[in-house]
Amino acid sequence: MLVLIRGAGDIATGIAMRLWRAGVQVVMTDLPQPTAIRRTVCFSQAIVLGETQVEDATARRAVDVHKSDDASVYKVSDELALVQTLDFFPPIADDPYTFGQIAATNALSDIYAMGGDPKLALNIMCVPEDMPEGL
Repeated sequence: MLVLIRGAGDIATGIAMRLWRAGVQVVMTDLPQPTAIRRTVCFSQAIVLGETQVEDATARRAVDVHKSDDASVYKVSDELALVQTLDFFPPIADDPYTFGQIAATNALSDIYAMGGDPKLALNIMCVPEDMPEGL
């Protein structure tokens, strides 16, 4: 299981530590310039320092805007770049509305992870050919 946590401040770090110790993989996102106050006990410091340690866990900044890890980046001008992402993954929730929320959050987090400012979102969905109409 992989859990995405938006924010990497002290409370989010505490939750991430608990999940990590339970064997869950955790990915955290935060602002390009985190606003955490108790920085010595939160993973958001990895954004500033590249890596930080809280207790026995190490967090590393995983996104480099020049490598376009989470999205593609197209430089329009010296002041403007277009960040684009499109994810495809199987439904992880039975309720279509809930799955849509999860998919939108995932797409938006990719843009935030690249330091972008979301303006629109695009998701795709695959359904089986024998899916009954009206579902």
